[in-house]
Amino acid sequence: MKRIIALLILLGLVGTASASTIAYWRFEDGTAGTEHPGDQDDWYLDSSGNGNHLSSWWDQSRPMATTDRPFTAVPQTGAANNLALDFDNGTGGTEGADDLGTFGNGGGKMVESYNFVNGWTMEASFKARDLDHWQVFMGKDGKRGLGAEQPFSFKLAPSAESFGIRTLFLDNNDDFHFIDSAPIAVDTWYSIAATYDNTDFKVYLKGEADADYILIGSHATSVGGDLGVLNSGTWTVGRGMWDGNPVDFFNGQIDEVRISDTALNPSEFIAIPEPATLGLFGLIGGGMLWIRRRIKR
Repeated sequence: MKRIIALLILLGLVGTASASTIAYWRFEDGTAGTEHPGDQDDWYLDSSGNGNHLSSWWDQSRPMATTDRPFTAVPQTGAANNLALDFDNGTGGTEGADDLGTFGNGGGKMVESYNFVNGWTMEASFKARDLDHWQVFMGKDGKRGLGAEQPFSFKLAPSAESFGIRTLFLDNNDDFHFIDSAPIAVDTWYSIAATYDNTDFKVYLKGEADADYILIGSHATSVGGDLGVLNSGTWTVGRGMWDGNPVDFFNGQIDEVRISDTALNPSEFIAIPEPATLGLFGLIGGGMLWIRRRIKR
């Protein structure tokens, strides 16, 4: 009987332990080929339920909804993926550069001051139109001390041959850590994920033709990466910050941007299908079969 009770307790716990999604921007609202005609209005919804909605700053910085997206359904969840956003960095026309941030309706979103004391995972899907300079497709505003870098960013970075992706974060001692990828291609969808578990910083990249994420770099640092050392820092999509100024606007498409408060396993990343497992009911069935066999004995 004790074994039966223990098994039932175990089965009751299966599937209940999961990371908390702090912010998740899917960009599903709108009509392809149009820009949302409003600014600082929290129109780009945060589907995590935490109210970290995004907004454009002014009418010259509005991205355009597009059906050019990395997948038609989110592999991890199965949710329909109908739209992405197309960002222009302002180099090809008269309009300003596009960007979104958590500054709508006065700002002060919970993700801006959230301390990731249990680690974190940052994810985004992107497709670059060009690779001509440092371009940030996800980041957190702010500046510490003498450093000009922002606390976190995914951005294009020059490599030996072309441009790869640099993932950079600021630890709790105000030191920066970064990992660079191999060169990437233009007009190709990629999904990137960076994790930190208070011990190891890791970055994974998946191209549209890849079956799985590839670990592109890892290094140990136990100083911590709460990212709350700059509690007023706006989270942005489509641009970065250098020396306290908005710069490094992205030229291309961005979709499915998610922030989690623990280091996820690669099997939990957005662009990977949920593993085919027995699931809770399979475990219950297996457990009941075990119980039946024990009773027969």
